[in-house]
Amino acid sequence: MTDNMYLLKKFNVDHTAFGGKIYPSDFDRKTTLSEAAARIEYDKKFDRQCKKNKELNNE
Repeated sequence: MTDNMYLLKKFNVDHTAFGGKIYPSDFDRKTTLSEAAARIEYDKKFDRQCKKNKELNNE
């Protein structure tokens, strides 16, 4: 019998980034890849803006 060993890595949650909103339409498989990509890019843009605002606020 072959022993299978699974190595698990510890997942560190980054609370400094916005993970995005989850919509019911995310699970109905009707969302196109371009729509998903646009939402991901919007969330990244939001993170960059928050980081920029924080840096300006610290000055």
